[in-house]
Amino acid sequence: MASARATFASDGPTIPSSLDYQVVARRYRPQSFADVVGQDHVVRALSNAIIHHRVTHAYLFCGTRGVGKTSMARIFAKCLNCERGPTVEPCQVCDICRAISVGQDVDVIEIDGASNNGVDAVRELRQNAGLRPSRARYKIYYIDEVHMLTTGAFNALLKTLEEPPEHVKFIFATTEAHKIPITVLSRCQRYDFASITPDTIQQSLAAICQREGIAAESEALRVVARRASGSMRDAQSLLEQLLSSGQSPLTVEMVHQLLGTPDDELTLEILDALAGQRAGEALCLFDQAAGRGVQALDLINSLMDALRDVMTLAAGAPTRLLSSSPRHHDRLKRIATTWGLDTTLAALQVASEARGKLRGSLHGRLIAEMTLVRIARLERLVALSDLIAHLSLGEPLDPTRHFDFNPTQADAELPPKLVAPTPLPTITPPPSTGHDHNAPTETSNNEKKKFPAVVAPTCDEHTDAPTAPDVKLTPPTGQLQRVPSAGDTDTDTENDHDHDPDGESPSPSPSWDERRLQDAWRAALEELSPRERRPFLAARVHATSGPDHVHLILPASYNPGVGDGESDRIVDRLATRMATHLGRPVRLVPMVDSKPEPNRPSQPDRSRPTNPRTSGTALQRDSSTEVLRDDPFVRRLIEVFEARQVLAEPNDAESSSASSER
Repeated sequence: MASARATFASDGPTIPSSLDYQVVARRYRPQSFADVVGQDHVVRALSNAIIHHRVTHAYLFCGTRGVGKTSMARIFAKCLNCERGPTVEPCQVCDICRAISVGQDVDVIEIDGASNNGVDAVRELRQNAGLRPSRARYKIYYIDEVHMLTTGAFNALLKTLEEPPEHVKFIFATTEAHKIPITVLSRCQRYDFASITPDTIQQSLAAICQREGIAAESEALRVVARRASGSMRDAQSLLEQLLSSGQSPLTVEMVHQLLGTPDDELTLEILDALAGQRAGEALCLFDQAAGRGVQALDLINSLMDALRDVMTLAAGAPTRLLSSSPRHHDRLKRIATTWGLDTTLAALQVASEARGKLRGSLHGRLIAEMTLVRIARLERLVALSDLIAHLSLGEPLDPTRHFDFNPTQADAELPPKLVAPTPLPTITPPPSTGHDHNAPTETSNNEKKKFPAVVAPTCDEHTDAPTAPDVKLTPPTGQLQRVPSAGDTDTDTENDHDHDPDGESPSPSPSWDERRLQDAWRAALEELSPRERRPFLAARVHATSGPDHVHLILPASYNPGVGDGESDRIVDRLATRMATHLGRPVRLVPMVDSKPEPNRPSQPDRSRPTNPRTSGTALQRDSSTEVLRDDPFVRRLIEVFEARQVLAEPNDAESSSASSER
């Protein structure tokens, strides 16, 4: 074709016009199934449909931008309407093939769904669909971005789409298939176009450069392929921008300079600084990148690509899954070894959140710098159980040092009291003390009987490493008050005192195995919900000489909740579960330890309702908070996790012991 010329003045110079120039994306558009790359599954399905004469009336092509949906529709139309067809290899020389290739065939109507999305446009389509094609075998309607049609337009199209004339074929294309009504999807054959891999894009760009006579470095084309994000059209448009610069050969430095992207070396240097927790160095490198015209969003995207490769290596995947250059694999492996998988995931999460904030923000650089500092402050993350085990060994913790825990080895090195399960508290039988002559006589039904008090457990001396205390309970020697239940009667109360006429706690029955009893109580508690279990966490069980009777000793701050019957039902459920574990009937008799707590009046104020979570535990929390604050293990946890102590919930026995010592 002769080159056109334009003259600006009669005596001025003439310059060649570029009206006949076509961009790379149009000049190298696929013209046959053999030219399509990255969509082999779609090519195979459409080719077999033509070969076996199973061409349906409606197709839906789904996929992101630039993956070949329009090109595939035109190729399919040429296969159906070619003068030598239907065939999987159109001739490309007949008038129909040539017209379809440029989108100007009268019987292949290409419609933009974004601008022709109303009911009127669909009505016009329905009227024209009834007419026979002018010269081709089929009249083919190709509607791009079909998800942009209105609901009324879709409804108007349904009848024609379900039963079209035999000479009509529909091809729809969309990037958002979820917006298409299900009534339309059910009438089409759907084909999903995959994103094109960087290797495939790089090979295609290399072939284009060879045909254009432009020398290009393989690494430069790989950078372009990665920047395209799976879109062949985007990659060809970027290559067009590079070719327009007129520089040859195409180098990596020129690609980064023209596209405004950070080079891989700079990205890895920033990543090395972040892995070494050198936030200042990372900020200086970011300033250098900004001086070269790199935008904050491009830097975060490049950083996420590198972090993705680090995560892949840290997870143990092969290097063939990496998108970076092979010459950078060793540096990425060192970073993966330094950080580990958990820290890499945390860094990726921080970068991902920053990328979402950068879009539309006026403070992009500040957000990017904050992201770098936050990632640099990430310490190596390990499982909490492993960290506790490491601290329990008394070894100093270096956050920058990589250490892995072998559960078997760690358990073998732990002190026995940290490995073996701690035995549950046991209650020894009370000595025979006879009747308590100092106890007041019973004057009314509202007065309480005297029972032996429960003495707080005694703990071993404090050691450097936290150990489980050896708890031993002495026989009850104080006051115990039976908790009345909603269904209690006078007869039940009398029967409960038949075996205990003097108000003393009976000695344990020899038939009870105390350890099994404590294990059953612990197991029964675990089967309750957290809300139901909370009031009984400080309770204890004590075997009696009565038939299948077990005393459930509750703290003085326990609120029995008389009236609604909920506590009774929970106690019955506990007894049932204990009976299941013990293999014998169990009847739990709730008894409240009414021994006055230190620094408190013996009888609480009954004039106002009490809160069982605060009224009886305020002093216990204060004392326990002071004790825990001085504990070396707690101080180490606060130092490592930068935490603060919010609440200490001691059990009733420990709080009683601490209060008595003070």
